[in-house]
Amino acid sequence: EQFYRAAHTHQPSLHIFPLDTLPNVKSGAGGLGSVVLVNVDVRATGNYTCEAVADFPSFAHHSKSSLFTVLAEPATRPILSGYKHWYYPGELLSINCTILRTHPKPKIVWFFNDRQ
Repeated sequence: EQFYRAAHTHQPSLHIFPLDTLPNVKSGAGGLGSVVLVNVDVRATGNYTCEAVADFPSFAHHSKSSLFTVLAEPATRPILSGYKHWYYPGELLSINCTILRTHPKPKIVWFFNDRQ
């Protein structure tokens, strides 16, 4: 979806289109072709494309895209659940490790007596 347009031939020359995923879009200090995304969250992760289109008569078109990933650290420490403090020999041990609100999903590694 288009969220920003800068065109010397239009009035106003700058137009910002509101998107839920990009609530704080501003013009950058580098002129009309510069954009600043403020306070992004993981919803802003995605493929961004800068497109340049010439005016009449050529209407030449060029674009460049790049994938941007917004990282989110875990909101809490890992949460262990489903375990007891002691077990009988031969009993099944089933433990769950949950990491909340992180992006991208983390790799979870288990250790036993400090050994992986």
